[in-house]
Amino acid sequence: MSKVCFCMLAFNSDWVLSPVLDLVQQYGPVVIAEGPVKYWQDQGYTTSTDKTNAIIEAHRLDPSTDIQVIHGQWPEKDEMQRALESMIPDDTTHVWIVDADETYKRDALEGMLCALDTCDAVSFKARSFWAGFRKWIGGFEAEYEVQRVMRWYPGATFETHRPPTVLSKDGKPFQDMLHIDSAMTSYGGLFMYHYSYVFPRQVKMKAQYYHDRDPNGTIPHWFENVYLPWASGARADLWGELYRLEQRHQGVHNWRPERRNATFTNWFEGRHPANIEAAIPQLQARFDAELAECLKEIQG
Repeated sequence: MSKVCFCMLAFNSDWVLSPVLDLVQQYGPVVIAEGPVKYWQDQGYTTSTDKTNAIIEAHRLDPSTDIQVIHGQWPEKDEMQRALESMIPDDTTHVWIVDADETYKRDALEGMLCALDTCDAVSFKARSFWAGFRKWIGGFEAEYEVQRVMRWYPGATFETHRPPTVLSKDGKPFQDMLHIDSAMTSYGGLFMYHYSYVFPRQVKMKAQYYHDRDPNGTIPHWFENVYLPWASGARADLWGELYRLEQRHQGVHNWRPERRNATFTNWFEGRHPANIEAAIPQLQARFDAELAECLKEIQG
């Protein structure tokens, strides 16, 4: 029978971290590397300054959980991922990469756990929510092969975080072996629910990081000229204006249109995972507060 260890990297990522941990901690041990990569170290950070550490510690101290955490600073996320290897239990058969802003529906997660004995790797398609909880991003953001589950045993190693890659003892990536790809999981109705473009502060930090890494690849002043006008327009039900805003950039993504296909938004007609549904009143209140703060900063 398969035994899964959930592996997470965290830094200033408290938006949906608690609901995410609430879910995955029920199905196996969780190992977390917390702290900044060099880019954020250069901005003066040595650890998370939001509620990330408090949330992790509260969950770690719960006697019903098996959560380990290592705090540190790393050159990049590849090294951060490798820092988890020594904490993964020896009897682990698969590692499941879970970012602090992504989660699953319980029945989908349980169904996948039951199928892991037959495979070496599993990937998903994402529903990446945009400027709130009613819209998700289409195009390459929705079609991207999100690698998340890979076989593990003593001697296996993490190679990269982007994309998550585990090598077997002979140096071969497990996703080149018995792989359940995202076409198969999405056909079965299994998606990763991704809350990466929801909250204004979260999105501003993400936009800054990617623009500084690749200024020629991202839309200049995208946060001020695309995300904030869209988010405030949605609150005012100005959908015609938002349609024209999306047309201007062939969607809403921060990468320049020539670097990706169209990324227009879609209405979300289903239900969020139960752990998110239960928290939406609080999450929506935080979104509204952050939006008001960011708009005030721009205007003032």
